[in-house]
Amino acid sequence: MRNILGMNFADNNYPDFGSITFDINSMLTRAVCIGTYNANAFYFRSGDVAIVDDAQRAFVYNSDSDSWTEWDI
Repeated sequence: MRNILGMNFADNNYPDFGSITFDINSMLTRAVCIGTYNANAFYFRSGDVAIVDDAQRAFVYNSDSDSWTEWDI
């Protein structure tokens, strides 16, 4: 079992969040984490912010659309 961002994934079926800065909407969504990788939970809620320090980018999550929008910082 691997715990990533508070979500538990099977050792043989977990997402690689290393590419999150380039395509956050295809990796870190409820549909992908729970639907594709069978995570036990998805803890992000509307208004949560993901800051990508090394790319100096920030994203805000919207749970209604299950998507992230880039936010100017």
